[in-house]
Amino acid sequence: MLEREPYGDNLEEIKIDNDLVCIIESVKNPNCHIFHTPFEISDSSISSFYRPLTGDDNERLNELGETGKELIERVFDINGITEALITPYRLSIIRATCFDWESLDPQIVEILKEILKEQQEWAKFKKFIED
Repeated sequence: MLEREPYGDNLEEIKIDNDLVCIIESVKNPNCHIFHTPFEISDSSISSFYRPLTGDDNERLNELGETGKELIERVFDINGITEALITPYRLSIIRATCFDWESLDPQIVEILKEILKEQQEWAKFKKFIED
């Protein structure tokens, strides 16, 4: 079950079954939210992307690794996202002014939740074959 609770000033903690999915930070820019994750979402130190993604972005997307590339591509499938900046443990999102965070945040959290689940399943499988 998805749980949302305050986590200090301008922060909201998102958990599923007591597993931390992310902490959402609201910053001074009302069109920006930062999603802090307790798991790696990118192999690259820092990369930024703008709507629309084009063929010119492919090389930089590949530098993010499989997880980062999937995350950025899926985030830009969401209407209203105009920019994304990704680091190993942070995803910063800029929305178009006409869209609201009440509809965007749950979509982004769902993507992060699915990625976390995939990573947990991979870690279990990897441990199984190593044992």
